[in-house]
Amino acid sequence: MLTFNSAKVFILNICLLFLFYSLRQKKIHEEQERERRKQERLEIREERRKEREEQRRDRHLKRRRCEEEERMKLKIDVEERKLLLAKRKLESLHLLAELFNRIKEDKFKEDLKRREKEVECERQRQVEMERKRKLEEEMIKAEVKKRKQEELMCQEKELRDKILKNIKAKEEKKLEQERELLRKKLSGKHKLKSAVVLKK
Repeated sequence: MLTFNSAKVFILNICLLFLFYSLRQKKIHEEQERERRKQERLEIREERRKEREEQRRDRHLKRRRCEEEERMKLKIDVEERKLLLAKRKLESLHLLAELFNRIKEDKFKEDLKRREKEVECERQRQVEMERKRKLEEEMIKAEVKKRKQEELMCQEKELRDKILKNIKAKEEKKLEQERELLRKKLSGKHKLKSAVVLKK
């Protein structure tokens, strides 16, 4: 009899151990599954964050490239104008050299006056070209500044429209809640009135 009871206790202990082991394994599996899902959510969140950073970086690089291209274009225009002015000055020097080479000719005074007039016209033309160049540079700078201001104004308008839209949505939601509350109150009063009428 004692041996049979001992066997029963032993089998019961074995069953309890197996049950405890099964429950522990289930708990470990559930914990691992929760950890896996948590890790997946973290990875998805990190991937989205990286995508947003990449998009911001791309927009920043694109804006910098545009600005750099604009600066290079302005620099090329300035260098071309400088080269043109240097060419004009060189032509003026050639004209002066030709003028001095013809000093010994009979029509020296007449040629001298004519050459001086040409040089003065060339000088005035160069002065006018320089004035136009500076004016064009100022216009380009003003256009760039205007474009930036327009972009800022556009961004400000979009932000303001978004804020107004949110405020309007909140106001409409609040108004709808107040209307619903009023309908409920009116409905309650109507039921109360009907009950009073029925009692009478």
